[in-house]
Amino acid sequence: MESNYVYQTIANDLRSAITIGKYGPDEIIPSENTLASRYHTSRVTVRKALLILENEGLIRPQHGKGYFVLSPEYRSFQLDFYDKPAGTGTRYLEINVLPAGPDLSGYLEVAEDTMLVVIRRLLFERDIPSAYDEKFFPYVKGEPLIERELHYAEFPDVFTDQYVPRKIWTNMEIRTGEAPDAVCTALGCPQGETLLLVRRTVLADENTPIGFGRRWYAPDFGVLTAVSNFRSHY
Repeated sequence: MESNYVYQTIANDLRSAITIGKYGPDEIIPSENTLASRYHTSRVTVRKALLILENEGLIRPQHGKGYFVLSPEYRSFQLDFYDKPAGTGTRYLEINVLPAGPDLSGYLEVAEDTMLVVIRRLLFERDIPSAYDEKFFPYVKGEPLIERELHYAEFPDVFTDQYVPRKIWTNMEIRTGEAPDAVCTALGCPQGETLLLVRRTVLADENTPIGFGRRWYAPDFGVLTAVSNFRSHY
């Protein structure tokens, strides 16, 4: 085996052993020396493999003792949320610069007269309107946020020219609510319909909101799927 791939083999083998229960929760896995001897490699390579499993939440190091298997976490879930899901079409309804007003000023923590870039889109599945999507960013003269939003697929990516990616994070809220008339008209549902709503706030620095988005799902399209923590479903 080439040394560049030995660590992947070690990680895969240990992951499989943990999955089938060979090493149970709170049990110690073979030592670095044992693994290095077993795979005819160095401890540096072994540590690289163990770091993969540690980052996946499968094991934890205990100083002076070794690596122990973690218990599965069933209360934590991973939800994949895509700005433009595969298989969907998009039609832009509005691209504008408008004052925040009382509603959006609260989400973005700005004054009501702060000008915002407003982008509204309609998403389609099988040529049927599936979701009404809105995004709002504080308008900065000379910053082509609209062009970046049209270019990038994912919501937070529009800010990567201004912020280090790891310094940006997103808060998400999933709820139901009575959709505004404009949303119901665009989605072809009765006025005042209760729909699934996903709100996202993009934050940077010291929890400073730099973007806000919300997406209303048409009936029969508002399905979001999550799985329990990665280490519990191999």
